[in-house]
Amino acid sequence: PYVLRYIKIPSIYCCAEPKREFYEYIPRISNNFSYYVTFTFRIPIKWIDIANARSATKVLANSEYSREYINKAYNVNSVINHLGVDSDLFRVNSSNKIQNRVLTVGELSLHKGHDFIIRSLAKIPTKIRPELTVIGFGGIEQNYLISLAKSLGVVINIESHLSDNKLVEFYQTSKLFLYAARNEPFGLVLLEAASCGLPIVAVDEGGVREIVSKDILGILTERDEDEF
Repeated sequence: PYVLRYIKIPSIYCCAEPKREFYEYIPRISNNFSYYVTFTFRIPIKWIDIANARSATKVLANSEYSREYINKAYNVNSVINHLGVDSDLFRVNSSNKIQNRVLTVGELSLHKGHDFIIRSLAKIPTKIRPELTVIGFGGIEQNYLISLAKSLGVVINIESHLSDNKLVEFYQTSKLFLYAARNEPFGLVLLEAASCGLPIVAVDEGGVREIVSKDILGILTERDEDEF
């Protein structure tokens, strides 16, 4: 988006989301002190980001939730352009054996809700509790998530930098797709899971409800570990 202010031809900015740290609370455990100590020095980035977005001829949002967020943050009139997945790649394969495993996908940061999922799984009796696979890279909370799972007796497996085919295999061989990201703008991984025929349990926030609705593709809950 830094280029937008310098080009003279019509331009389109596909905006996944504004820089959320400037508009909402982003939970974190690791590097908490240094993050807040340096926050003031990052404030100019907020205004640079606003100027960049406003320089585009057209701003595209990926959901109705995202559109409202972008319009409020940048004072622009964005247009919705829903994302999609390659259904030739992300597809049902009934020949694969289903494992006693639930799956979530997303950056290893707390705003993706992995800690909420771990605490929710801990409420399931040990004898029938599935293991949790988290697929994601980036973020700084891997050690915290591993420690939390160990303390609660939840078996966790963290995978990163997978090929597309290996990612699809995880979708095709898991029991459920769990999703608890905080106010996720859209949630493309929900489409990937659904395209592979994987039932979804998700927290009803952000753009999630524009993909999963009551009794269609999965179940939506409040951000309550017992209900989830």
